[in-house]
Amino acid sequence: MAVGYHIIVDLYGVENSYTEHIQPLKEIFEEAIKLSKMHTLESFFYQFKPSGASGIILIEESHFSFHTYPEYKLITFDLYSCGNALLLYGAYLFLAGKIPNTNISMKLVKRGEEIG
Repeated sequence: MAVGYHIIVDLYGVENSYTEHIQPLKEIFEEAIKLSKMHTLESFFYQFKPSGASGIILIEESHFSFHTYPEYKLITFDLYSCGNALLLYGAYLFLAGKIPNTNISMKLVKRGEEIG
């Protein structure tokens, strides 16, 4: 038994149009939440100067977050949910497919496994 599932992702070889500015990722992450039937509570996005972005979306089920590293063509993101694991995995597949990249590292962590 687990109380939640945490997907930790590194996307390598990402085009600068996705790593430099907030807007493309903001839209893609918001779409992933809708497709996953999750519910946004609050969101915060930050644009670094001259480039790079971070964002976190607090959802009823937990959170989605991302950080970009344009100098490395890298986006890291976390998807954490105490809801349906299959819907969370679907959000991961959607995001990984929507953001062009050359390599993906993904880890799935079951949270709170030792309670049961």
